[in-house]
Amino acid sequence: MKRFSCIMLVLLLMALSLFAFGDKPPLTFNDALSKAELREGKLVVDVSFSKRSWVSLSGDITAEVIDANNNVILNSSKSIRFFRRTISTRFEFETDLPEATLLAYRLRITFKSKKKEQEHIVSLSQMVDKLELMVLGQNNLLVGSKASIRIVTLNYRGREPIKNASVTVILKGKEVNKRLFAGKTNRNGSIDATFEIPDVEDESATIVITADARIGKETVEYNVSMKRAYTIYLVTDKPVYQPGQIIHIRTLTLQKPTLNAAAGKSVTISVEDAKGNKVFKKVAKTDKFGIAACNFQLADEINMGNYRIRTEMGHESVEKTVNVKHYVLPKFKITLKTDKDYYLPSERLEGDINVKYFFGKPVDGGKVKITLSKFDVAFEAFQEISGETDGKGDYHFEVKLPAHFVGTPLEQGKAFIKIDIEVTDKAEHKEKLSGKKTVAKDDLTVVLVPESGSLVPGLKNILYAMATYPDGTPAVANITLKSEDVTYKGRTNDAGITE
Repeated sequence: MKRFSCIMLVLLLMALSLFAFGDKPPLTFNDALSKAELREGKLVVDVSFSKRSWVSLSGDITAEVIDANNNVILNSSKSIRFFRRTISTRFEFETDLPEATLLAYRLRITFKSKKKEQEHIVSLSQMVDKLELMVLGQNNLLVGSKASIRIVTLNYRGREPIKNASVTVILKGKEVNKRLFAGKTNRNGSIDATFEIPDVEDESATIVITADARIGKETVEYNVSMKRAYTIYLVTDKPVYQPGQIIHIRTLTLQKPTLNAAAGKSVTISVEDAKGNKVFKKVAKTDKFGIAACNFQLADEINMGNYRIRTEMGHESVEKTVNVKHYVLPKFKITLKTDKDYYLPSERLEGDINVKYFFGKPVDGGKVKITLSKFDVAFEAFQEISGETDGKGDYHFEVKLPAHFVGTPLEQGKAFIKIDIEVTDKAEHKEKLSGKKTVAKDDLTVVLVPESGSLVPGLKNILYAMATYPDGTPAVANITLKSEDVTYKGRTNDAGITE
């Protein structure tokens, strides 16, 4: 009875297997568990299968190494019986073919049982443990800066990451051969290599990345461009020149990103006239401070207008424009002093003018014209005064200010008057001077500021009072603060503040 039950159980399992799998292949090829290796003239292939059914399975397995045209290069066969769900078997092929040739072939596995026959083809290169090195980085490197590249190590078979692989990064060029980085990959098989780009003369070089792991060694090379970037400052001694004068030109060059002086570098300094003609060009060397200088002599008869001065170093350039024209330097200087720095409406303004030549002699008998204006929507003249300077170059004037002025937001609600002075000497040379004075409605300005910006009920509040004169200078003043039936008194300090 027990024997009959066992037979019935086996038959039931076979029936279930046929029902569950039908026409599906009886075996599954395990890519991750199968591998190939070349050992001393032998190709050793370990193949792993899993059967779909629960019952045992037997048959013949043939392993063939085939080329791209399905021609059989190597073959081996064996009979096998599956008792477990997963089984591995080994095939060994005697061969003197090089590894590179073998890896270009494929492996065809054929399983033949009494009822089924199935075939599986896989590339031999996918079954070999081989180090795959991937590099992600930039091709343009800035000399003196820091660069970073991502390095990933994988096993080509199964695409599994390889940890603890030794990685080195080397920069090679005509004049450089320097190791930039060394380290080991993490458990994800990757590493971020950060290094500083050395200051070398090579404009192009090669980055060589080498990874050494237990399954082999791999090297990746790629070309990089070594770039330099500079910050160039260009100055001249004046903004305006006359024909016949000398333009003194100076440049300061700093290397990015460190901003160290770019010493011993060639800079090209050129000048173009107002019509675009290149009238000057010189190549100069920067000193140890990154400075280069030269002079350009203007001719007596030249094109007037804006001259463009340009400094170039490598791919960097900077320009500056100066104006070349005939001009007359001022012959004398006008000085204005008033009795006050600010005024109230309707007050009297008193002023003194002194006019002197630059060599020190006073302007005697100079014709003086003074125009005083106030601002509403535009400047409006309210007084004109004329006269002559005395033997000391002095002239005194007085004027009563209007009773009404319009304050402006830019002056914080205050108004102002503009004083335009024009002086003509006996040689008919004319000079001008403009100034302005503040006009306020009160002698003092008081500002009260709560400590927290606003008063808080139920708490002790500190208030700061600030007193200033209309011209902005602090005022020492007595401050009285009244709130309902409470009065506080204080006196501002030298800064015009009390608490």
